[in-house]
Amino acid sequence: MDIEVYSHIKNGILIFEIEIPANDRLTNPKMIMEAVSVLKRFAEEKREKMFF
Repeated sequence: MDIEVYSHIKNGILIFEIEIPANDRLTNPKMIMEAVSVLKRFAEEKREKMFF
């Protein structure tokens, strides 16, 4: 049930990727919303580190 968030830069663009276990994607729709929430927090942390 772990959600993994990765980031990398490609062609000058910061790209975020989320990994959700396949069984959770199929059986637990709330996992998608949790993943989006995790991604938002991760992006905000990255943005703060980049600009401040």
